[in-house]
Amino acid sequence: MQILPAIDDVRRAILTGGLRAVERVLGTAPTLGDKLDRLPPGIVDPVVLVGGYANFDDSWRSWARSLARDGIPVFVVTVPGNATGDLDEGARHLAQEVAKVLADTGARRVDLVGFSAGGLIARQYVKFHAARDAVDAVVTLATPNNGIGMGGVLGAIGGALSDPLLRVIAGKSAPQMRRGSSFLAHLNDARVPDAAGAGVRYASVHSAIFDGAVTSAASRLDHGLNIPIGREPNLVKIPMGPDHYTILHRSGAAYEAARGVLLGLT
Repeated sequence: MQILPAIDDVRRAILTGGLRAVERVLGTAPTLGDKLDRLPPGIVDPVVLVGGYANFDDSWRSWARSLARDGIPVFVVTVPGNATGDLDEGARHLAQEVAKVLADTGARRVDLVGFSAGGLIARQYVKFHAARDAVDAVVTLATPNNGIGMGGVLGAIGGALSDPLLRVIAGKSAPQMRRGSSFLAHLNDARVPDAAGAGVRYASVHSAIFDGAVTSAASRLDHGLNIPIGREPNLVKIPMGPDHYTILHRSGAAYEAARGVLLGLT
């Protein structure tokens, strides 16, 4: 029996099970934001939602219902390991799923929304694994684009652990998301062009200050739009923008900001 794969399976089961329990206790919004009166003219790309660390398909329920309500084709991808494993492997899996979406819908391009680690997977796919011109827009939602470790409790905890120990405790994706990791350095290298081509539109939607896991500075993209959300309360009612849970499950402002980017209205 191989020990590390067994540990990975147990860790993933504990993390996803714990998140399901949290969602049952805290609840999620049935839908997010105001319903669109009508879609803008032109072709609407299918939207592929990519879950984050320990997320699963149903973690996107509020977003999937809202996009469908607004008349936007939506597909949900859960990567192997629920984003606790290697993020590049997740990106390769996403490439396969996007190819299926394009084949099934007949669309020429997709839009991607990735939550937390899912945003890194989406960006990794676009940069290294996407077919040319297969992607129109990428929205990262509360994603540590510049790495966890730029302040906050998670950064303090992670900073005290070596990469091998962090990998055993939290999975292979954890050291990849650490500030200064080789994974992020390669992903953020502006000298490396996107495999999908130069026309991809990028946006980062994130909490205005700190969502409890990722700071605003860590979420910012050097290219594309940066849209901080600060006008919604978080779970503890501190006026610094929605927390990491709220921005996915309850934030109408985050949803409307992302929708504006997807539809080319922002």
